[in-house]
Amino acid sequence: MVYFDENTSTEIRSAEITFFGEGVISQTFTIEQKGTASTGIVNPESPVNFTVYPNPAKHSIYIRPGKDIDSEILISLFDGSGKMLYTSRADRISTSEITGIDISGFYPGIYILRLSHSGLIITKKVVIR
Repeated sequence: MVYFDENTSTEIRSAEITFFGEGVISQTFTIEQKGTASTGIVNPESPVNFTVYPNPAKHSIYIRPGKDIDSEILISLFDGSGKMLYTSRADRISTSEITGIDISGFYPGIYILRLSHSGLIITKKVVIR
């Protein structure tokens, strides 16, 4: 289910979109607009976030979670056609740990890194040189 709430002040318009329902992790996104131009999505709230670096990368990419995750996590890397090229499972991952993926054998291009945890899927674009 999606809930939409719009603020129509004269200077800045904003809309809050909330996704919720059975089996869905509730998330709220705020979209701001000044004049006729959208300024983007503000404060996407996610129970899990992670950093991928370096990006673009040549030999390896590293993943660091924004907070400790104490249950199973699946890390996958896909090419532009959607083919899974890498997958790894971990029972837990902490902010003090860095997970590395060797990408030295991959062709240059744009890839999608997917982190799955407790029904939540977060993706990041990764550029390989």
